[in-house]
Amino acid sequence: MFRERARIIDACLVTFDLLALTASFPIAYFVRDRIFGERYINHPGLYSIHHYWPLLVLSLVSWIVASKLLRVYQARRLPSIASEAYHVGRTLVVVAAGVAGAGFFTKRADFSRLFLCFYFASSMGLLFLNRVLLRNVLRALRRHGYSTRILAIVGTGELARRVAEAITARREWGYHFAGYIEEDDAPGPRIVGPLLGSISRLEQMLSSKILDEIVFAVPRECLQNLESAALLCRKQGVIARICLDLPLAKGAALSLENLNGIPMLGLY
Repeated sequence: MFRERARIIDACLVTFDLLALTASFPIAYFVRDRIFGERYINHPGLYSIHHYWPLLVLSLVSWIVASKLLRVYQARRLPSIASEAYHVGRTLVVVAAGVAGAGFFTKRADFSRLFLCFYFASSMGLLFLNRVLLRNVLRALRRHGYSTRILAIVGTGELARRVAEAITARREWGYHFAGYIEEDDAPGPRIVGPLLGSISRLEQMLSSKILDEIVFAVPRECLQNLESAALLCRKQGVIARICLDLPLAKGAALSLENLNGIPMLGLY
């Protein structure tokens, strides 16, 4: 299933991020000592690189802790590149603050501030490069049918048909459409397509460990009857998405915010 593959992808990304942080260390040392050192800029040279290894160890440990607290690694469906940069930059700021705080409390005055700036700047560049490369690799794999999520749509109306067509038209999104799940006593005409069963058999479908996501594409007046189904998806670890059939004007956009635990949908 995708969840197992996602954990492997996240583990690989963690490994490459730690390698990026490690590779940034000699890069920053070289730039500070050889380019911005006594030879060209007339700054004092650095100690031997072995003198700074505790800084690297502290940075790696801080990154592991901060990335876990800030949830940098999680199975998201290809967020925007700006969002990726924000999460990485925010975590790196926390790491830098932790390293600076450790230097202050241990009264270590032998760490060059310019060296630290170069280190975190090069780390940001390599961490960002990791994500750009990962996005390109995943897109290529998804175009060829690898690393896909198995998705089913609850609903057999026009909205469900439109959602299915949008998913099958974009293979690079990484979705495989398994079929429709029929609503119990749903009004209106039914579309023709692969039918997995009725919503009353949802627990059996989820227990089979085949489906990764469920999209509820039903009329708004039917959503209140599907609360138990959405809770069942959460219990089984399957992502549940609700398709909003809202009439949007051209150029309008939606935003979802959390107001003290209350979900708020914004239209602007």
